[in-house]
Amino acid sequence: MGLDDILKQIENLDTSEKYIILDRLLSELYPIDKDIEQEWIKLSEKRYKEFVSGNLQTISWEKIKSQL
Repeated sequence: MGLDDILKQIENLDTSEKYIILDRLLSELYPIDKDIEQEWIKLSEKRYKEFVSGNLQTISWEKIKSQL
């Protein structure tokens, strides 16, 4: 099976199946660094806890838009 055959088959897939293929290709091209991923998870959990507890200063979308 050549590349043209694969591309024709992809054209017939629904959008969700195309996203699955895209995700798989991107994962192959740009493998996830597990250490970096763990640091992002820790940081996001920390910020979420700060947000929920009210200890994180937030900025409204209106204020951000006005500064653009």
